[in-house]
Amino acid sequence: MFQSDVTSAQRDLDQVSQRLAQSNLESLTQQTNVVQLSTAFVPKDPSSPKLIINLIIAVFLGGVLGIGAAVSAEMRNRRVREDEDMVDILGVPLLGSIDFIQVRTNDSRVAQTATGRLEPSAI
Repeated sequence: MFQSDVTSAQRDLDQVSQRLAQSNLESLTQQTNVVQLSTAFVPKDPSSPKLIINLIIAVFLGGVLGIGAAVSAEMRNRRVREDEDMVDILGVPLLGSIDFIQVRTNDSRVAQTATGRLEPSAI
């Protein structure tokens, strides 16, 4: 039983020694399998950055993203702007509405800053 362990350990040691000797021989050789195919040269024009193309793409994508953000902000805003919005939100028929009141600028009761709408303090 111990004899078979000693024999297998001896075989392993012989294999490791053989591989070490082979790698030592390979490291001593001067030949390599690397060959220079052609010499490198400096290009006349840089390959990047392409300033004009990047600028055009940036302006286009910036415009598209800006318009998309504005439309998204407008769609998320739930303000009532027209009569139909009130009907859509509440689901009840519209009974009446009040239009803009035209204010005369020579009226002494109304402040001079009011243009088209009455201020609450002027009523």
